[in-house]
Amino acid sequence: QFSQDFVRVLARRQLPIALTEDTLPAAKDLLYRCIMSLYLDRYLPKQATVQQRLRDLGCGTAAPVVQAMLPLCARDPGVYNILPPVHGEQLVILLVQEPEGFQGWVDVEAAECNYGKDVLGAFEAFVRTEAVKLAKEPHRAAEQIQQHGVAGLERLALSELEHLVRLACGKLKLLTPGQAHLVPCV
Repeated sequence: QFSQDFVRVLARRQLPIALTEDTLPAAKDLLYRCIMSLYLDRYLPKQATVQQRLRDLGCGTAAPVVQAMLPLCARDPGVYNILPPVHGEQLVILLVQEPEGFQGWVDVEAAECNYGKDVLGAFEAFVRTEAVKLAKEPHRAAEQIQQHGVAGLERLALSELEHLVRLACGKLKLLTPGQAHLVPCV
């Protein structure tokens, strides 16, 4: 009951005036593409994550969509399932129909390392390359690795690459923060 009432309240929120009949279809499309991209990257679509991805995808046009995100999702229950915040966590926006082949969410902060020797070997070989300058922020470092198209890592989702970067900076002791970038441990 609480969940339904919560979604009803969100659906009644007024949309920003920048979203007109002409701009609404593009806003809905941007929102759907954003949440779908989080599924493909295997990041749980929490409110702040969706907002940041909207900004990343939408460039300067995202501000009204970020503002309207919750009412737009709440008004389309055939597409979105909004899970209210529980125990101090952010709300989550799920797709009613998961993409085919979806493998579940990745916890980028998990301590366990479930990657095979081939993946770990490819990752270690890549990060030990002198030419590689990875950003200090794990998410940005993962994006850089993905852009390099590293053999042995190309099938990993962005969230898995971020998880590997976090493990490399901690448990695996492969990377350490340098002045401007992550650097290989000696």
